[in-house]
Amino acid sequence: QWYQRRVHGKQWYQRRVHGKQWYQRRVHGKQWYQRRVHGKQWYQRRVHGQVETGFKRSAKARAADAITVVTQLSVDRLPKLRIMAARWKGPISAAVYIGCDAKEQDIKTVREAWVDIEQFTQSALDISLLFEEAPRAGRDQYYPINNLRNLALEQAATAYVFLLDVDFVPSADLSALAKQHIALLATERHALVVPAFEVEAETAKVDDLTFATVAGQFNKAVTGFHTGHFPKGHRATDFNKWLQADAPYLVEYEEYFEPYVIMRRELVPRYDERFRGYGMNKIIHLLTLHVLGTQFTVLPKHFVAAAEHAKTKDWEKTFGKNRDPARKKYITELYKEARSGLWASAI
Repeated sequence: QWYQRRVHGKQWYQRRVHGKQWYQRRVHGKQWYQRRVHGKQWYQRRVHGQVETGFKRSAKARAADAITVVTQLSVDRLPKLRIMAARWKGPISAAVYIGCDAKEQDIKTVREAWVDIEQFTQSALDISLLFEEAPRAGRDQYYPINNLRNLALEQAATAYVFLLDVDFVPSADLSALAKQHIALLATERHALVVPAFEVEAETAKVDDLTFATVAGQFNKAVTGFHTGHFPKGHRATDFNKWLQADAPYLVEYEEYFEPYVIMRRELVPRYDERFRGYGMNKIIHLLTLHVLGTQFTVLPKHFVAAAEHAKTKDWEKTFGKNRDPARKKYITELYKEARSGLWASAI
């Protein structure tokens, strides 16, 4: 027996087989996802690796209006997650990528990190795992960043989410102060933009930054994130206006805008999992929000910041000295295809 229903404009199919439920979903016409209910435990099989949801779940209470940070990382970025958790006094849903070379050790490291965060911070951290598949000819082995983002988003348990990369540290008390503006999300399709800054590696610690420090060091030791080499990514935020603002203000979307945003969870579309590794993976998601009619409102006084850090392996393979020339072309063509598909669907 088959059942059919629509959820957020996408098609879902359900089938009952021998008393157990199966769910299947088709995304971008190519990828299939399956879930099976077996007692109380969930198993998922994705195109790029096996998933363990609820690997670790915090026992801490969550307020009804809490905002969950949704983030993803590899095991080597766990120290960044620890810093984020020390500043974010609220829920965090993190998806961690487990390599196939040191699987057991990586799992142990993640477990120990969760225990430390659960005991010594005020954040409520939930962790799910995505396991790397063994390399083979023809398999894309780039970091599955959007698979991980989707996994973390699926496991967020609150009505509001903050879509943030793990290298960023929220400003002090952002988890509480951002709630003052939640009413902006109540009626329309809105995204609250939290301005993102980059700090020179040798300057003050990122987790010590205050609004006064950012304002005093702006365009010196502190700059708008990646504005030096990719200004379109955060230019629409209008950092000069933010420095003077006392109230939230609307900004116009421009192509390649990729801010970090707070939204109602139910209005966040899935990330396009065709994008792996470095390049355009978040930009295409923000374009999706724009095509859906999302308005972008910048929060005053609040921010996130990241220190300069070494380029990732995937960046080096795409843009570095020993890059694969075909990779950049592939990402460019994939973005064009995805953008065309989005606009065609909006007509």
